[in-house]
Amino acid sequence: MGKHYLAAFLMMILVAGCATQRHTSGQPIQDDEVSRIIKGKTTMEDVIALFGEPTRAVPMGDEMIYTYEYRVTKGQTMFFPYVASGESKDEADKLSIVFDKNKVVKTYHLQRGVGK
Repeated sequence: MGKHYLAAFLMMILVAGCATQRHTSGQPIQDDEVSRIIKGKTTMEDVIALFGEPTRAVPMGDEMIYTYEYRVTKGQTMFFPYVASGESKDEADKLSIVFDKNKVVKTYHLQRGVGK
């Protein structure tokens, strides 16, 4: 009987595995593009030309807030037959830009490596 359990255990080890995964969303936010933003001068059209459409656009009274987000999720999963476990790490770069009523940049803020 002991040989059968040993054989079954060895088979489980052989079919067990590990997978590494990486998922991204959004476009990378480049420092040289961010440095082109000039408060009081850069327009909404300029920002869209640099970064594309925002991840989120939220009106706040006469102002508009654009948020750009580049998210990277990395994870590892270990699996045995019928059992899976793992962990993931989620980090994002976020660029928030506030436009005044004339659609000109009022202020902006870049955060790197924001975890979730």
